[in-house]
Amino acid sequence: MYLQVAMHVNLLPIYYQVKQTIRNWIINREYNPGDKIPSENELADNFKVSRLAVRQAISQLIQEGFLVTKRGEVRFVINHKVSQRALWWGRVLLLK
Repeated sequence: MYLQVAMHVNLLPIYYQVKQTIRNWIINREYNPGDKIPSENELADNFKVSRLAVRQAISQLIQEGFLVTKRGEVRFVINHKVSQRALWWGRVLLLK
């Protein structure tokens, strides 16, 4: 019984868990505005997930205003004030 419950504790999709972790890094200033985040391959290796899950997480972070893409694959953290605005809107959407 305990093992079954433990296996179902985290029902969130993998990409969402990756997204939240990267988002928390940005909010907690582990990555500052202008910092380059690791590549999709590096993140996938570190998280032990597929590159597709990382790509989906990054795509959503770009849409939410936490990251910006320049010159193709290079992704940078954007201005923290804009990130705070994105965070606020995320909370508003979650409350609805």
